[in-house]
Amino acid sequence: MRRRFVIALLMPLIMIVIISGVLTVIFTLVEQSDRGVIAYVDPGNALARASAPADAINTFIRVTSVDEARAMLRDGTAIAAYALAPDFGATRSAELIFWERRPSRDVERAFERFAATPLLADRPTEIQQRIVQGPTFTFETSDGSRTTDAIGLIAGFVIPILLGILFIVALFSGAQYLMQAVIEEKENRTMEVIVTSISPLELMTGKVLGLAGVGLTQVVTWTSALLIALALASQQLPLLKNVRVEPGFIALALLMFVLEYLLFSALMGAIGSMVTSAKDGQSLSGPLILLAMTPQFFIPVFFIAPNGPIAVALSLFPLSAPLALLLRYAAAPVPIWQVILAMAVLAASVVGALWLASRVFRIGMLEYGRRVSLKTVWEGLRA
Repeated sequence: MRRRFVIALLMPLIMIVIISGVLTVIFTLVEQSDRGVIAYVDPGNALARASAPADAINTFIRVTSVDEARAMLRDGTAIAAYALAPDFGATRSAELIFWERRPSRDVERAFERFAATPLLADRPTEIQQRIVQGPTFTFETSDGSRTTDAIGLIAGFVIPILLGILFIVALFSGAQYLMQAVIEEKENRTMEVIVTSISPLELMTGKVLGLAGVGLTQVVTWTSALLIALALASQQLPLLKNVRVEPGFIALALLMFVLEYLLFSALMGAIGSMVTSAKDGQSLSGPLILLAMTPQFFIPVFFIAPNGPIAVALSLFPLSAPLALLLRYAAAPVPIWQVILAMAVLAASVVGALWLASRVFRIGMLEYGRRVSLKTVWEGLRA
């Protein structure tokens, strides 16, 4: 219930609400700007049998002259106009006319669909609509276990990236808490009193587990907010209606995050035991942060070769495993043995990091008021 934690918990939620609101307004304005009358001049009577597609958001009005079309554009009655060539039926040649700004590609495509309907007049209605709508591409994984459309394919990468960013924010903010707490308690000699009752390993394990619960609270809250925002946005934005987030994906993400959180917390606790200030600790934790963010630099690799050697190596390396597995899971099925192996390696790394943190903490207590060098830590571990 500390103010600092509440602010850290609410800030991403506020950002999600703001971003969702801005995107909704932008898409709504774009859709409204595309909705309206499209005028056309047809001297050759090529579109006499044309009809608007069933899902069209525009109204198509034939006018007698280009001057009349320009007058409609000038007073805002039409959003675009077309002057068809007299031989439009044979050449498909037409001139686009607009006022102040060129209409979007969606407006142009709407008229193209409308102009194509006379060519299909002798076809059954369902075939007309299917041809006018154009092709629908479906993407399928190599084993056929998952299929999606183009929007789902893009969202499949965007969502893991967003979750990865949320995880990294929670990971580093929470781990920094532990490092600062260890530094403060070591400086005010609180630790020396506590270790008279429990061992350094028990002390570090308790701190790490407690902090993992705090971090999990953050991530569950943020993930839930992201999924709710996606569900609400899909009701307003048609392009998001086919986007689905699999429960298995969320479960894998949360499980990997918990293990990663425990690992980083233990490592940050070890760093806090070595240094005398948070500034010194940040310089030592920098390489760990960079390693955890490494999969972000290889996003094209995960898209092109999700089961390639680089993707597999990053999935098995403890510090980068969670984010790498999320990106691979979004691109293609991940062999179950690799998921199990990655979790086993990560769990073993957590145990090793806790042992290391307790050893470094013991050494740091003996070096009160001084920064413990890596050489001293190595010599203490060997001893």
